[in-house]
Parts: sequence; structure tokens; C-alpha cells
Amino acid sequence: MGKSSKADKKKEKESKKHAKKHKKAKSAKREASSSTSSSDADEVLTPRQQLARDKAAVVALRELLWLHAPARKELRDMLWTVDQGKAASIAGISDQGLRGRLRQLLKLLGLRGTGIKDVLALPKGVPATLSVLGHRQLSLSLQRQL
Repeated sequence: MGKSSKADKKKEKESKKHAKKHKKAKSAKREASSSTSSSDADEVLTPRQQLARDKAAVVALRELLWLHAPARKELRDMLWTVDQGKAASIAGISDQGLRGRLRQLLKLLGLRGTGIKDVLALPKGVPATLSVLGHRQLSLSLQRQL
């Protein structure tokens, strides 16, 4: 009986240690995702990384338009508004799939959180969203033709 009691105490201690470690990691992850640190906004990408991110944005846009074609005009208007310096709010979108894909697209285009949930804005120095999408769309089309 003494051995099982020791084993139980050891398991309980390991379980508490694991739970504490998990809680700490979860807390750190939450802080990292909710904060908009200056390192995120000042992120410097190599030209190759920027090209890969721009291509991923075009792919994300194509998927978004293919799955949610009726939202085409609203999406274009929102991107134009972002390019004019306004923030984009996706909080009012009830379709979870659309909201998730839109969030992914906006982050690939370089938009950053403003501190308000589901509100993103284009930081200074980041190229306009429509010019990135148009330029990359054209270059991808030309690559396919060659």
C-alpha cells in the first residue's frame, strides 16, 4: 500500500507540473496573439519572403472569391478603403469561414491589429493592398503562360 501511495503522489505532482506548464504556455500564446508589439509592425522581410507572402495573398484572395463570390464588391470596397488609410473591421461578419479567410488575407497583405478585436489597419510603409494583389495576380498569370 505504501508503494501505490508514493506512485499516486508522484503522478499527482507530475500532473500539477504539467497543468502549470500548459497554463503558462497558453497564457503566453494568448498574450502574443493579442498584443501588437512594435516588432510585428516593424517586421522586415527579405524580397524573397515578401514575394512568397504576396503570392500567398493572391492564392488566399482567389480561394476567398471562389468560395464567397457574392462578397466580391464588398471585399473590393473594403480593400480600397484600407488603402485610403481607414481600418477594416471584420467583427460584424457572421460567417465564421468568411471571417477567417478574410483575416488571413488581410494579415498576408500586411495589415496589423489595432488593439480592437477584429479591426485591422495598414501600417505606414506597407504597400497598398490593391496594388499588391493586382501586381502579383498579373505576374502569376504571366508565369503560367510562359
